Amino acid sequence: MSSFVSISAGRSHLLALTSSGRSFASPISSSANSHGQLGLRRALLPSLGSPNSIKEVQFEPTAARSPFAKSEPAIRIVSPTAQTAALSEEARWEDSIRFCDKLFEIPSLKGVHVAQLVAGERTSYARTKSQGRVLAWGANEYGQMGLGPAFTLQYVTVPTEVVLSRAYSSGTSTECTNIAAGGDLVYFTVENTKNVHGQSPDVTVDLLAAGMGQFGSLGNNMYTQSQPSPVRVRNVSGLKEYDEATKSTRPLAPKAVSASPTNHAVVVMGSADDGTKSSKDRAKTGGDVLLWGCNADYQLGLGRRSNVALPTPLPVDSFVGGYDVDKTWGRLLTRQRQVSVVRNLDGKAVGKNKTVEQTVVAGWGCTAVYWKVAP
Repeated sequence: MSSFVSISAGRSHLLALTSSGRSFASPISSSANSHGQLGLRRALLPSLGSPNSIKEVQFEPTAARSPFAKSEPAIRIVSPTAQTAALSEEARWEDSIRFCDKLFEIPSLKGVHVAQLVAGERTSYARTKSQGRVLAWGANEYGQMGLGPAFTLQYVTVPTEVVLSRAYSSGTSTECTNIAAGGDLVYFTVENTKNVHGQSPDVTVDLLAAGMGQFGSLGNNMYTQSQPSPVRVRNVSGLKEYDEATKSTRPLAPKAVSASPTNHAVVVMGSADDGTKSSKDRAKTGGDVLLWGCNADYQLGLGRRSNVALPTPLPVDSFVGGYDVDKTWGRLLTRQRQVSVVRNLDGKAVGKNKTVEQTVVAGWGCTAVYWKVAP
C-alpha cells in the first residue's frame, strides 16, 4: 500500500508524490494553471454555493485563452455595484479553504515512476527513478525549465524532458540526483560520468542552475536576467576529496540545496566518506554552508546588503545569542549529535535516543537553521 512521501507547493499549485512513484496535483486557487504548471486542464471542485455539491472547473492557461494575456488590459467602464459583487464572489471562493480538497493524478505522468516532484513558483519538475531524467512544465519566461535558448515558448503544458547532457561534451553520461526550485529558478544536482578509452571512468558532481539570475542567483558570478541553458554553479561543482577508506579521490557532492521564492539559495556540501565516518566524527566536521543570490533583506547573513553572485561561506560571527556553533573553523558547518529525548514544540517527548542534525533552509527573504531528526 503506497503513501504520500513528499509535498511541494508553488504560488498557486501543489504537487504530491507517493511511495510508488505516482504524481498528483491540486489547485490552490483559480490561477493554479496560469502557465500550465498544474498538469491538469479540468478538475471537480466543491461548489461555493453548496459545499456538498461539486462542479467541473476548467483550468486553461491564461496565455492560451488570449495571445494578449500579458498585455496592458484595456479599461472598461463597469457598474460599480456589479464589479464589487463579482469581486466579492471571486474573493470568497479564492479565500475559502475548501477551494479544492482533493488531489488529482497528473494524466501525462501515469505509468512514469517519479522519484522526486518539485514545484517552483509557476513551474513544475519531476525526476524519474530510472536513469535520473528530468521533466519540466509550466512557466518558462526566464528559461527556468532549462530547455535551452532554442526553446522560446513562454509556457509549456506537457511534461517535457530537460536534456542535461547538453551541458557536457559528447560521450558524457548524466544522471540527475536532486532538484531544488524556488521562484523562477531551478537547481539540478547532476552526476556526470566521462568515459575515456583505456582509463577508469571520471565521475564528478555538478550543481546546475537555470532561470532568472538578475540578483546573482545562478551562482556563476554573473547577473543574467534569463538563463535558459543550465550553467554550473561555481565553488560547489566538480569538487573532489580524498577518501581514506578507498585511498582514492571521490566526488564531493551537495548534501542539500534549498532555493527561496525570493531569489537566494543555500547549499550544504556533503562529504565523500559520510557513510564511513562515526557520528562523533560527523559532528566535528559537518558540511560547509554556502549562500548566494539576492540579499535585499540581509538574508545571506554576511553582514552586508549587496547581492552575491558566487556561493559564499557563512561566517560564524553572524550568529548571536549563544547559538550552538563551532567557532574553530570560522564558518558555519552543519553538525550532528545524539540526544536522549526529542521533544516537539509543545515540549512533549516524541522520541528517544535519536540522531539530530542541523538543517539550513532558504525562505521568503530569510534563511533559517534548525535541528531535525536525521533520517
